[in-house]
Amino acid sequence: MVGSRHRREKLDGADLRDADLSRSEFTRSSLTGADLSGARLAGAQLVHVDLRKANLAGARLQRATLSNVDLDGADLTGADLRGAVLQGVKLNGASARDLQLTGATLESVEAIEADLEGAVFDGAELQALTLEKTSLGRTSFQGTRGAQCAFSSLELRDSDLGGATFENVVFKAVSMRGCSLRGTLFRRTTFKEFSLDDCELTGCVLQQCIGPGPELEKVMADAGARLAPPLAVKLWRSLRGRSSDS
Repeated sequence: MVGSRHRREKLDGADLRDADLSRSEFTRSSLTGADLSGARLAGAQLVHVDLRKANLAGARLQRATLSNVDLDGADLTGADLRGAVLQGVKLNGASARDLQLTGATLESVEAIEADLEGAVFDGAELQALTLEKTSLGRTSFQGTRGAQCAFSSLELRDSDLGGATFENVVFKAVSMRGCSLRGTLFRRTTFKEFSLDDCELTGCVLQQCIGPGPELEKVMADAGARLAPPLAVKLWRSLRGRSSDS
């Protein structure tokens, strides 16, 4: 089955446990509820594929391409997507604890009410990623680059965001209790209702950000964070205030 091609096939509920589907192609096919646990899909291409409620626990999808794939309610516990490209992928309600996404590219990916505890995003490129009401405890975002993302109603407790860069990202109702933000860069980022209790903030930098407020800014500065350049932060707020008044 290595390198096999599947176009407009209906494989709902198929038993593909431990199957070797490396470099295979699935196009406009349905695998709803299929069992792909432990399957080898390295280098595979999945385009317009329905994998709702499928079991991909422990599946190996290194360097795979997933475009417009529906993984709502799927089980991706311990799945390996290192170096994979995900575009227009839905992970709503998915169980994906310890998911490996090191070096992956995620573009327009949506995960609402999903379980991503212990997931690894190290060195990943995140573009227009939406995370909402999703469990993200003990996750790792070391060296990750995120842009145009929206994070809301999240628990990022005890996670490592060291060395990550977030630009034009919105953090709303996000708890970062116990997180490491050592050397993390936030640029033109909006913060609303967020907590930084017990965080490691040494070398954390905020540039032209909106929302921290003077009290939290002081806490961050005392903990080793740097608001740089300060005038840019103040100017950004000033300009925003004028536009809202007009």
